[in-house]
Amino acid sequence: IRHEAVVSTQSTRDPEAVLKKRAKKRAKYIAKLVEDGKIDPTKPVPKPDPERWIPRSHRAYGKRGRKRNKFVSAQGSGDGANKDTLKLDAHAKAQAKKDLLVTKPLIPPGLAIGKRGGKRR
Repeated sequence: IRHEAVVSTQSTRDPEAVLKKRAKKRAKYIAKLVEDGKIDPTKPVPKPDPERWIPRSHRAYGKRGRKRNKFVSAQGSGDGANKDTLKLDAHAKAQAKKDLLVTKPLIPPGLAIGKRGGKRR
């Protein structure tokens, strides 16, 4: 059996005719819904939720499972950033080490005050 391709007639029609046909079908469908008691024509149909396309965790009304300030830049810019820069500054680190060696007298490990050597039982 040979099947022939069906050519869509809507593509050849003008857009106004397509819109009219669509409106007729919609009116017929709504009339059927009213007849079946599925919708009440006196009450307006609610508009779709504008946040419908946003992920649930980002929506305004889903506050229970949402973490605040999730997508904000670096938090707490107190003195932490300054400490990090000092930690990464090799020259400053070497200078601090040198200053520490100059100010603190070197005591041999065996003569340290308060340390007792040997095994205790």
